[in-house]
Amino acid sequence: DEDCRAAFIAQQIARIFERLPTAYLFTGDITHGQPYLHRDDLVDAVVRTVDRRAELPDETVLLIGEEETPSYQEMQERIGHLAHGERWRTLSLPKGVTKLGSWVQTEVLAQETDIKPWMVENSDDHYELDISRARELLGWTPRHNLMDTLPEMIKRLKADPTDWYAINRLDPSGVAASGPELEQAEERLRGPLERTMEEV
Repeated sequence: DEDCRAAFIAQQIARIFERLPTAYLFTGDITHGQPYLHRDDLVDAVVRTVDRRAELPDETVLLIGEEETPSYQEMQERIGHLAHGERWRTLSLPKGVTKLGSWVQTEVLAQETDIKPWMVENSDDHYELDISRARELLGWTPRHNLMDTLPEMIKRLKADPTDWYAINRLDPSGVAASGPELEQAEERLRGPLERTMEEV
């Protein structure tokens, strides 16, 4: 949704927002990607399925998701532009180097990483969905598009990074002293530091 609430997208946005070294790197084909699905579109598909359950075959397999699959490179460039107003460059690393880097980060540096070995193995995967059955049987098509939703996601992130990180189950300590957080603290300090008798 507009707060993100999708682990892989939130992690990708956070890496770029924080300008982490890993935000500039990818393993695999950066022209490949995965389709996404907005929460409201998921709910709409489920409601339509329940409403039409008597008309559907006993066993019905449907694919739902966005029809357009943004590539990892397109996502990186869009997020980089929205977060920092600049062109975001991404280097593609060999899989062995990425696995080694992930291992060093977790085993040697004792840091948590959102890049897992199985992700490296699947990094060349590319998915395009055929949602024609959902369209035909449910009259369903997605009304949302990730690339169109990204500006609102980044806007909310910039407005309150700590809250956005908490919503997306990310560690907010990396952004606790970011611009908006400091502005909010400064605003609080402009007022009286002690409560008045009326407030007590």
